[in-house]
Amino acid sequence: MTDVTESLVVDEDLDRYGAEEAAGELTERINQVQASAVRVADDGRALLSPPFDAARDHVDGPVPGRMSLVVFGAYGTPASRPLANVLRRVGEQHATTVDVAWRHFPDPIAHPHAVVLALAAEAAAAAVR
Repeated sequence: MTDVTESLVVDEDLDRYGAEEAAGELTERINQVQASAVRVADDGRALLSPPFDAARDHVDGPVPGRMSLVVFGAYGTPASRPLANVLRRVGEQHATTVDVAWRHFPDPIAHPHAVVLALAAEAAAAAVR
């Protein structure tokens, strides 16, 4: 995959909310992902790759909670609203022990707006940092 982050030009008049910067950061993260064999723990279970990192993952809940739930999903899909309800209930029932980390997993073919919504979420997160 070609690294396109260097070719981005920020037009401050049009990019008031940091969408281009967020898109560049997301593109950079995607460029760093490389297909590889599944990492396996000593007990034979598959390991999360890359591993959970509170500094990188978008986390809702106590950091660090005793348990971290990493969710892969896409905004704007038929399953996104029911998933949000489940995650809200997990947060309510386990507020002091579980944190929830969100990782974007948009499928532009199945859900054409998921990528744009992921970029909007990244821009919103960048704006509050």
